[in-house]
Amino acid sequence: SSSSSSSHRAQIAKFRSDFKGLPWNVWGFFVASDALFERAAPAAGVDVLAGEVRPIDRGRLWEPSDLVARWLPRLEKRMRDAWDAAPAFDRPSSADVPLASRPLLVDVGCGAGRDAVYAALRGWRVLALDSDAKGLARLSSLAASHGVSD
Repeated sequence: SSSSSSSHRAQIAKFRSDFKGLPWNVWGFFVASDALFERAAPAAGVDVLAGEVRPIDRGRLWEPSDLVARWLPRLEKRMRDAWDAAPAFDRPSSADVPLASRPLLVDVGCGAGRDAVYAALRGWRVLALDSDAKGLARLSSLAASHGVSD
């Protein structure tokens, strides 16, 4: 209805104009009405994609440890240069790069597995080890939700 559209527009205008004295931009918002979203998204310049997202392509609400996030890309760059390992890292979800040909990362004491899943998402073959069954169960769930469990 036009009253709900004008209400949403008024709310967005209010948030764009001032938030605790600081201006800010609205980059996205949730709307319960599909029809309103389908009209609002193109007007805001937001691309709307249809279809199913592969688990490996989904965003994540977690980060790997700082050390792994910093050093793994550096190691991958050296491996690309020295060993021509690019196919494993350039197309980590590609079926044309067999799992056996990917570099192996062993995560000893993996806990809930954030670093192991991060590495797998980047194209590594991962062996994650831990003595905590609950942590391994969380790892299994996290890996499955991102499409990297085997």
